[in-house]
Amino acid sequence: MKKLIIGIEGNNKAFEEGFRFKVNGNYRVLDTIDPWSGMPDLAHDTFAFDNEEEAREYAKTQIFPFTKKPVEVWKLEHRETPRETQKRLEREKAEREAKKLANDKAKAEKLGLTLEEFKERRKKLARAKGLETEVERMEKEIERLKKEIARKRKEAEKIRKEYE
Repeated sequence: MKKLIIGIEGNNKAFEEGFRFKVNGNYRVLDTIDPWSGMPDLAHDTFAFDNEEEAREYAKTQIFPFTKKPVEVWKLEHRETPRETQKRLEREKAEREAKKLANDKAKAEKLGLTLEEFKERRKKLARAKGLETEVERMEKEIERLKKEIARKRKEAEKIRKEYE
């Protein structure tokens, strides 16, 4: 059995109905040019099949316009819709936040602090680490400037001796 599928929802509906193979066919070369490849754009229809042999027979009748080779038979699989992707990402984010909160609560209990005290302590430690990093950077800059000062004093001394 053959069925035209359109878009991700059509793909998923065909998969749920028992179709397991798909073939692109009815290729049409359009008047527009693809800016990436410089080739003419193509349009095609996608057909779902429940029988692999039937799909292969249909694929043999379809020729890809640019290579002149028969088209391939693809396995039809459930594809994630943008809405499903958004829901999955939101669910994963909520799970990560719940896991982080549970870890924070466990650490706070281990230290004998409330969750708010633990978070405040972590903020202060992060601030201290940031300040320490800044101090280290400044100390390196001071060392570099001291070397630069010593080099310039030496150069000035050399010039003074040369012209006195």
